Amino acid sequence: MNDNQFIPGVIPKQRYNVSITLKATADLDINVFDVLNTTEYEEGRAIVAWCSLANGTCNLGVLGNNDDAAGTYYYQSNGLAPMWVEYSGYNGVASDTGHEWLKIEGETMTDMRMSVWAFATGSATLTYTWEGSRSACCLGVEQCGGSFKRQLAEGTLAIVGEVPIGIVDLYILLKSEEDIDIQVLDTSNTTLYPEGQALIGWCDASNSTCNLGYYSGSMVGSIVIDGITIEYSGYNGIDKSLGNEYIRYMVK
Repeated sequence: MNDNQFIPGVIPKQRYNVSITLKATADLDINVFDVLNTTEYEEGRAIVAWCSLANGTCNLGVLGNNDDAAGTYYYQSNGLAPMWVEYSGYNGVASDTGHEWLKIEGETMTDMRMSVWAFATGSATLTYTWEGSRSACCLGVEQCGGSFKRQLAEGTLAIVGEVPIGIVDLYILLKSEEDIDIQVLDTSNTTLYPEGQALIGWCDASNSTCNLGYYSGSMVGSIVIDGITIEYSGYNGIDKSLGNEYIRYMVK
């Protein structure tokens, strides 16, 4: 990179305790912009960014013009609580101009775009992390859940979501006026099927491409995978009502 800007990604709002570290072989700076506030600048209002005030279009951040470590609040136009932001300063860690850090304390209240501005040719590694959500669901004090509707054409397969490793006490309910089946695939096991080995799911076994689940019966049945019991209503449905099925994850 040389006098250029590289954009590695966006940090979504409602993340906690964001940390960004830059390690470069030359003078490169971290920039962060509030992409939801484009009133003055197309790229978003700068939160951390240096620029020359002599430039009439300078988008100077609340931090970024500091040579040493400093912290301040970033006040948003949406009126939400301000975010506390800390930045190493453009002189870097121990006067190493290619080694910088940035921290945001608490919850991020806006979507933020990260970028790296190169004042000299060099290569860099940018590392960014954040903590999980502090919602009542994620804190374990309330039940998690949600629902959605979707139209499906006959004979089609639709991926509607992923179940992360370690999830238990999960209940999935399908309600349809037509004969639609739930399937569960192990996406980590692609030895035979690129979409993943079916754990729950029926298909015509006479078809050579059939990815038959470990359980695919018409009535209630279950399998055990890594200590987790996955129970399925069966393709005949709840009370033999096609299109009304469930899957339950539980530890027994």
